[in-house]
Amino acid sequence: MLSFLQSNLLLAQTDTTTSDSLSLHKKPVNDSPIIKKTPIVPKPILDTVPLMNDSIPLNDTTTEHKDSLQQVAVTPLIKKDTSTFAAIMHHKYFPINNNRIFMISPWQSIENKDTLFYSLLLLVGILAIIKLSFSKYFSNLFKQIFQLSNKQRQTQEQIVQDNLPSLLMNILFVLSGGMFIALVVERYRLVQANFWLLLLYSSVLLLIVYFIKYLFLLFSGWIFNMSNATNTYTFIVFLINKIVGILFIPIIFIIAFASNTIAEIGITITTFLLAFLFMYRYWLSYKAVRNNIKVSALHFFLYLCAVEILPLAILYKAVFNIIQG
Repeated sequence: MLSFLQSNLLLAQTDTTTSDSLSLHKKPVNDSPIIKKTPIVPKPILDTVPLMNDSIPLNDTTTEHKDSLQQVAVTPLIKKDTSTFAAIMHHKYFPINNNRIFMISPWQSIENKDTLFYSLLLLVGILAIIKLSFSKYFSNLFKQIFQLSNKQRQTQEQIVQDNLPSLLMNILFVLSGGMFIALVVERYRLVQANFWLLLLYSSVLLLIVYFIKYLFLLFSGWIFNMSNATNTYTFIVFLINKIVGILFIPIIFIIAFASNTIAEIGITITTFLLAFLFMYRYWLSYKAVRNNIKVSALHFFLYLCAVEILPLAILYKAVFNIIQG
C-alpha cells in the first residue's frame, strides 16, 4: 500500500524543466488580426424546363377492386300443383304408362314449283293483254261459235282481219296446250324425262302439227279449186283451238298445284270438254264444207281419220319414243 501511494505522488509532480525549455524556443506570435475566409457556397442551378404532368395517372393499387361479377339472384323454384291432372293420368285415352311406339317416317322432299308458277303467270299475262288490248276481238271470238250461218260470215271477216290478236291467241294455244300435255305426261309417268324438256317438245309438236295442217288445207283448196271451203274449215279449226287455249289455263293451275284427287277430277273434266269441243268442231266443219261441196258424212269421217287423227297419233308416238330413248 505504501509503495502504491509513493508511486502516485511521484507521478503527480510537475516537470518545470521542460516548461522552461519550451518557453525559450517559442517564436514570437504576430499580433495582427486573423482574417477568416468565408466559404464559397455554390449556387444551385435552376431547371428551366417546366415539369410536365404525367398523362397516365397512376392508380392506387392499394384500393380494393369491386367484384365485376354481379351476383345473380336465385329465384326460388315454384312448385306447380299437378293434382288436377292426376285424375286423367291413368285414363284409357291417355296411355302414358304404356309401351312407347316408335314410328320412322320416310323422307319426303318438297318439290320447288316457283318456276312453274311464274310460267303460268306468263300465260295469264298474255291472255290479259289480249283481253284489254283487243276486247272486241275477244268478245267476237266467243260469239262466233253460237251464231247462225248468216251472221257468222260477218263476224268471221272481222276476226280474220285482226291478225295480231289472232297470232297471239294461237301462241297462247301452243303454250297452254304444251303445258297441259307436259303436266299430264309427268303425272302419269308416261315418259321419264325432264318437265321443261317435255314442255318444249309438246309445244313444238303442236306448232308443227297445226302449221303443216294449215299449209295442207291451203294447198288442197288451191289444187281442187275449193278455196272457200278450205278457208271456212281452217277458220273453224283455229277458232276452236283458241277457245281450248283459254280453257286450258285454269285446268293447268288445278293439275299443277291441287291435290291428287282434285287434279284427277280436273283431268277427267278436261278430257270430256276436249272431246265435246273437237266433235263440235268437226260438226261445224262438216256443215260449212257441205254447203260448198257435196260430200257425205262417211267421206268426211274418213278424211278426219286419215288426215288429222292418224298422223297426229303417229307423230306423238314418235316424239315420245325419241324423248324416252
